[in-house]
Amino acid sequence: MNVDSAIESAAKEHVALVTAPAANKDEQARAFSALKATLETLTRDVEQIAFQGERSKRKQWAEVQKEISDLLKEARGVLEAEEAEPVAAEKVERRYQRMQARIARLAGG
Repeated sequence: MNVDSAIESAAKEHVALVTAPAANKDEQARAFSALKATLETLTRDVEQIAFQGERSKRKQWAEVQKEISDLLKEARGVLEAEEAEPVAAEKVERRYQRMQARIARLAGG
């Protein structure tokens, strides 16, 4: 899976998780499982790009990897929450778009 498609998939899966009703734990669990698998793939892809990239950008790549980890932790929090907290789907999508732009900048130049 390439990075762009992984980010797009992760964004859709994360939105599905945050928009799933809190009472529907099965739907949330399915969305979280899909998101987790996609973020694991994205992490591997980012690691490969970072390893091939310039040494001077390693700290920035580490920050991207931390951001991916933070997104997974937030998603786990949604899954474990007893009551749904309002999270705007647009906010989630913007975070993924910013991450995608950052990865493109780091990989491109």
